[in-house]
Amino acid sequence: MIPTFLITSSAAIMSVPFIPVIAGALKNREIILPGFAAAIIGYIVDISAWVSPSLPLAAGRLKTGMRTDLILRHKTILLVGASSGMGRQLALLLAQHNNRLILFARRQHELQELADQLRAQQFEVLTVCGDACREEEAAQAVSSCIAYFGRIDLALLNVGAGPEQHMAETSVADIRHCLDLNYLSLVNFLPPLITAMRNQPVDQYGLRGTIAHTNSLAGFLGLPMQGPYSAAKAAARLLMDSCRIELEPEGLKFISLYPGFVQTARVNQYDMPAPFAISETRGAELMLKGLLSGRDDYLFPGPLSWLIRLARILPTFISKPLLRRAL
Repeated sequence: MIPTFLITSSAAIMSVPFIPVIAGALKNREIILPGFAAAIIGYIVDISAWVSPSLPLAAGRLKTGMRTDLILRHKTILLVGASSGMGRQLALLLAQHNNRLILFARRQHELQELADQLRAQQFEVLTVCGDACREEEAAQAVSSCIAYFGRIDLALLNVGAGPEQHMAETSVADIRHCLDLNYLSLVNFLPPLITAMRNQPVDQYGLRGTIAHTNSLAGFLGLPMQGPYSAAKAAARLLMDSCRIELEPEGLKFISLYPGFVQTARVNQYDMPAPFAISETRGAELMLKGLLSGRDDYLFPGPLSWLIRLARILPTFISKPLLRRAL
């Protein structure tokens, strides 16, 4: 009974190629046939979900009834980590909808180049050069936004990096640096943002402000060669979950975005597998889709996100051998 449940649920979530792998791990070839049947059903359900008009984005409306094309127009948006990668691409997308942008990053030259490009198109942009890993610089960035524009409708905290780190070789200093970059960068911005947004009047949708964070699919389980990164992103995921529970009744919304592998210049330097990798541009498009979807958690791209879901529900005696294949 249990092997049949595992093969059918996994096949419905994933796809046909995973059926013999799981059957082999369970040493039970008799469950292959129900697995194929479940895969067909899962495929039909998946297709119907994509074409269903009840999805939040299909008709341009959220589940609450508000139109998605009104949410990120003429808004004041703080974008942390805007000078390169998906952050830069997302800034270019958001500017097209007449939003006022506050661009925060460490690298002054790249930040200024982006700002000049946007201002040349008559977009309103404020730049703040600083380090998200420094508490005082994060607080100053929020203060500058409020002083200049009067409010922050959306803050997207897009800071982090996941270098290859083998736990038998990495140092305490390396782990602390990874935690600073991927967790404390979020921590440094949350209290000043929450304070500022709680003092803002609600908008026409009943929101005082939205805080979004670029997390990672690695934050759902400990991946080989990325233990410290997975741990930092998992901590960030839980912190955002707590904020959501505590503060949404006060008109604050919290969105967590979970990309998989993205072909940024930094990621391309790492010597490790990157299955289902997507481009920076596609990553930014999916981030924007996630922001507009109204979901608390938005995972992408689809194939890798379902792999992660599968790994979380499989027993460890199956998932561990599969994950070790990456070593």
